[in-house]
Order: sequence, then structure tokens, then C-alpha cells
Amino acid sequence: MNYKILSVVDSREKMEVPDGKGDTRMIGIPGTGNRRPCDTCGKIHEIHVTIDTGNGLRVVGLGCAKKDPKTH
Repeated sequence: MNYKILSVVDSREKMEVPDGKGDTRMIGIPGTGNRRPCDTCGKIHEIHVTIDTGNGLRVVGLGCAKKDPKTH
């Protein structure tokens, strides 16, 4: 069974920076977000991915979600 992504939330504050092409883009400022331990690796993340595993919900970091082959 594959996991279903329910939400992705970047809880960090944002700041506008030049993109090097004459425009700007928004980036997250590390250390400014809601810090939460990952249900997969236990490390603290500020970007939270809520996943329905079929047996319940898990909240993991973005990198952990990308690494898991069951996550779509």
C-alpha cells in the first residue's frame, strides 16, 4: 500500500531575495519555524509533511517523505 500525502507545511518565516535573473523569490529562514520531531527519523524539522499510511497519520520532514518509496 502506498502512503498518501495530506499536507505539506513550511512553517518557517519567509524573506524575499534576488533570484539572479532580475526577479525575486521567497525563501524560508532556517530556525524560524515550528520545530517538531519527525515520526520517521526523530530529528527536528520545520517543514512538515502529514501522511496517511492507511493505519494512521504520520508527520515527517520533507526529506524523509521524499526518501520513502511508499510516499506519493
